[in-house]
Order: sequence, then structure tokens, then C-alpha cells
Amino acid sequence: MDKIRIRGGKALRGSIAVGGAKNAALPLMIASLLTDETLTLANVPRLSDVSALSRILSNHGVDRSIAGKRIGQSAETGQTIALTARQIVDTCAPYELVSTMRASFWVIAPLLARMGEAKVSLPGGCAIGTRPGDLLLMRAVDPTPSFYRYLYGTVGEPWLWHERLRMSDAQLSAIVGDRRVEVHVLYAHGTPAGYAEIDRRNPDSVDLAYFGLIPDFIGRKLGPWLLDQTIRMAWTGGTRRVTVNTCTFDHPRALPLYQSLGFVPIRSVVREIDDPRVKGPLPRTAGPHIPIIE
Repeated sequence: MDKIRIRGGKALRGSIAVGGAKNAALPLMIASLLTDETLTLANVPRLSDVSALSRILSNHGVDRSIAGKRIGQSAETGQTIALTARQIVDTCAPYELVSTMRASFWVIAPLLARMGEAKVSLPGGCAIGTRPGDLLLMRAVDPTPSFYRYLYGTVGEPWLWHERLRMSDAQLSAIVGDRRVEVHVLYAHGTPAGYAEIDRRNPDSVDLAYFGLIPDFIGRKLGPWLLDQTIRMAWTGGTRRVTVNTCTFDHPRALPLYQSLGFVPIRSVVREIDDPRVKGPLPRTAGPHIPIIE
């Protein structure tokens, strides 16, 4: 592991320029498609994604002008860009342009709003895998016990999840109906594909209590995206720490995936449980990769 050693004793003095955020600049640039008036953005970072999106917008007929360098500015100083979409000349975003960055998919909404039509290729340029554009991640507010059991049982049966299946409706509702517990359901083509549960009841940390895909959707590269989105949501609201638990029954790629997204092991616990397929709520066909212990 690399280390940085700091020898103190001297106060730091000076000033730095705070650059604009790429994830804020890109949607604002795309918003220029909504109007025929000029949109001027200041402190736009000088990044390849900004240049790529400028080319995509130019394809739709957006004129662009960039203010020249000023005294005292450096290569890290943000730039001022003026965007004008007086006339949309093309409602198609070709693959050779949008394949370089995933944010380019967002042009579909303003094109539809202004022109009533749009044709946009699936986005690319994502380090965590190619994803379809027809995904929806929606929070289930006060999910019914039957719907939650469907998610929990369908996602968790291959990995021998059983604790929540033993609960009564009242016990289950007391947990998933708590406003501090968030159940986010992933939909693909309108069909439930998986879910993630964020537990904020502990004031010291937020726990990613459950996360997984319905078996039919495993292997479609949805897992890394769902986990990435869930972690981003978990860190909102002043969160200081996010935790997640896994076990030897889990998918073999679960732990490497968690670690690739920043989690580090902090402890290991050994637990003994009665096999839930013998006298528990799971069928004997559950988790076929795990031997049944009578």
C-alpha cells in the first residue's frame, strides 16, 4: 500500500482555484438543447468528456464558443462556454459519438421535449460495464410483506437467505416500513430484476443490509451498476460510514466486487446455523452448490 508521510510544523498558506464538477457541467450542457437562447456556463472543467459532449451537441446543431485564456489563468482553470441551439438539425445521436461516454444518453430527454422525437444509441464509456438504457431504480415506500418476501426469496434463495422468511407480517413490516430503511427495486424492461436495502437506523453508520439480483438477470452486468448506485445513495445525508456484510454462501464474486468499490474487510465472524433447507423455510433445491447438512 502506498503511503504519504507528512512532516508538520509549518502552516500551509496560499490559495487554490476550485474547478467545476464534471457531473454538474455535463447535464447543464445538455440542457442547452431545450432552448433557442444562448446558455453560458462558467468554470467548466477542461476534460475529455466535456469535449466529447461538445461534439455530440454540435451534431444536433448546437453552436459553441469558448472564451479565451485570461491573465492569471492556468491549464487547470475552468473555461467559459456559450452554447446556442437555435435550430435542432438532427435528432439522432450516432453510435460513434455516444459510445465514448455514458452521459451522452441524456440528450434523449431534451430532444424529445423540444422535437417530439429522438434516436440515441446505447451509451458506452463506463468502467463498470455496459448497461442497457431501460433500467429503473425505484424506492418501494412501505412495501407490503408479500412483495418484500418475493424480492427477498427470489434474490436470496440461491444463497440461502432465510432470516426474513421466518418473520411474521408484523415483524417484517416493522423493519421495511421504517422510514430509515430504504428498499430500492431495480426494474429492467419493467420487470423486477433485483433490489438493495439501505438501513439507516444506526446513527453511527449506514448498512447495506441486502443486495442482489433475481437469478434470471445474473450475468447481464447489472450487479456492479446496482451496487454503485446503492453506495452513492447510502453516502447521502451526512453519512460517515457505510458497511456491508457477506458470507461464504454468497456469490463468489461478491467480495471482490465490494472491494473494487472501496470496501475493506474489518472483521470476520464464525456462525453456526441449522440448515434452512432441512427444517427451515427454504426448499431442498435451494443453493444447489452448497451441500445439505442434515
